[in-house]
Amino acid sequence: MHTTLSRRIGAGLSAVLVSATLAGFSGPASAALPDPELASGEDFTVERTAGGYLVTVELDDALPIKSDAPTIVVDGVTVGIAAESADGRSLSVFTTDPSVASADDVEAGWSAESDPATSPGAPGADDAVAVPDVQAAPSLDVDPTEHGDFDWTESIYYFGDQAIDLAAIGGVRGEVEGKVYLPTTGGARPTVVLLHGRHSSCYGTGPSNPLRWPCPIEPGNTDRKSIPSYAGYDGTARALASNGYAVVSISANAVNSNDNQLAADQGAQARGQLLLDTLTMLDKATKGEPVSFYDAWLDRTVTLDQAFLDGAASYAVRGPEGFVGPAPELDTVTAADLVGRFDLSTIGMMGHSRGGEGVTSAATLNQGLEDPWAITSILPLAPVDFGRMTVPDVPMNVMLPYCDGDVSNQQGQHMLDDSRYAFGDDVLRTGVWVMGANHNFFNTVWTPGKYNFSVSDDWSGNTARRNEPTCGTDPSVADTSIRLSSDAQYDVGTAYMAGWFRLTLGGEDQFLPLFDGSPGVPAVLDDADVRTVSTAPAGERATIMTFEQADSLVRTFSGAS
Repeated sequence: MHTTLSRRIGAGLSAVLVSATLAGFSGPASAALPDPELASGEDFTVERTAGGYLVTVELDDALPIKSDAPTIVVDGVTVGIAAESADGRSLSVFTTDPSVASADDVEAGWSAESDPATSPGAPGADDAVAVPDVQAAPSLDVDPTEHGDFDWTESIYYFGDQAIDLAAIGGVRGEVEGKVYLPTTGGARPTVVLLHGRHSSCYGTGPSNPLRWPCPIEPGNTDRKSIPSYAGYDGTARALASNGYAVVSISANAVNSNDNQLAADQGAQARGQLLLDTLTMLDKATKGEPVSFYDAWLDRTVTLDQAFLDGAASYAVRGPEGFVGPAPELDTVTAADLVGRFDLSTIGMMGHSRGGEGVTSAATLNQGLEDPWAITSILPLAPVDFGRMTVPDVPMNVMLPYCDGDVSNQQGQHMLDDSRYAFGDDVLRTGVWVMGANHNFFNTVWTPGKYNFSVSDDWSGNTARRNEPTCGTDPSVADTSIRLSSDAQYDVGTAYMAGWFRLTLGGEDQFLPLFDGSPGVPAVLDDADVRTVSTAPAGERATIMTFEQADSLVRTFSGAS
């Protein structure tokens, strides 16, 4: 039985009165402070704290690493996004809701599954969902994946694991590491920066660093190494580089290791600022200015030339260990090779998963700068949208996988919906639905059969989802499942990411039908089911009803809301 708040207050008052009487009012009353613990169970506590209540849940196992945000559910109601403890074994939420003081049932949850009716295993969740049929889309005679006439180099820079101060994440320093895909001719090239999402940061044997980052327990230890999630977008990067775009795919493992624990925004600002800091680095490199970072982990300053050497050496170990089959080869590149090679008057950014909110954060932070970067377009891929940010004056393509088992409530759609009427600009805003795609398989480093460590089919993580008729992968649902193979999904991602940047950065209008809502899919994708919708520019539409609030002209029928 849980003692109620009113009973505890009453007991405290009685103690004060008795004490005062016995003392004959000869001195100040001395009463014990009320017990801060208001409710508790086998694995939870609810405590009184300044201005509200702190709800804590102990977990049986360490919290899985995924892009969705953990929550705490009290008596069936989600009370908020939770902070993860340093060891990943408990969650806590501050709330002002007084009902938690009498909690009977408290458990951990996920923000994308906050509606019990849509959670796997809920009543009706294992019924086949009728995916609306669409008229067979015509094949488009354009191939964004086709390599162009530019030769390019591939190299990795690595300035160290604690080479830069990360923003709004508890004073943590993070790595400056990434892969560069650089055309060898043509002068300064339009620049695309890619950012992976939240995934396991480390692999290997031996004890983990109790501070979570860097991966080794101490400098010089090689038992545990970082997972190069940034190397999983080779298809998109090569398609762009061969057509004359300079591409840089950056690492954000330090953010991934600390965002649930130390960032109030789940790392959105840290990722956004890291993208902008990368542009600063590229600006110095293309101008021929010295580029160096101080790595606090190894207590040394690393130049760009040394970073390329260290990147190649690190990848020589991690590549063969991680990739199934031969690891992609690297070229020898120096700082001199980057001089005059990045056109930073034309910048595109892609962010996957929590990286998707990272690129919207970068675009938002950028617009507050005195001298902003020329961010020309962004592409959030299977993004989270915890902060509900809107981005004016920047073309945006939100790609959503229909069978996303991580960010399963498709919250990235808010990025389009929230921006639709927020601004009077005429930029292109597009939503792309990839039917049959999951969350992970756009990145080969997250895909079983492509990489050896911390890989998974995010949709099929439990029996209910494996057997789900529409997106399941169990042989028993093969007749109804619309799932794409990992290779087919990767090819769709490559085509629509490369096509978007070739359209918005390079003005290659032959790719517009992929993004303006026209029916049609590139023939090279073998009849993949990809559905697009585009928001009409503000200057070319007449809005009859926004449906953003109740209106006397709107009536609902048959239980609709």
